[in-house]
Amino acid sequence: MTVKTGRPDVMEIIKERQGRMEGRGDLGVAVCGPVGLIAETSRVVAHLEGKGAGISLHAEGFGW
Repeated sequence: MTVKTGRPDVMEIIKERQGRMEGRGDLGVAVCGPVGLIAETSRVVAHLEGKGAGISLHAEGFGW
């Protein structure tokens, strides 16, 4: 197991996985977290739409 600290690089993670799906089907992205993480993930998914495998987003938010 690898444990990392700090914020994830959402663009890098999703883009890499979208590349793996090329010619194999669509990619579903699920995110659950605070508003900032959901907004960033949504922007990344919107940016990557039409640039490889199909991509869709499911988001659930929470706050304190």
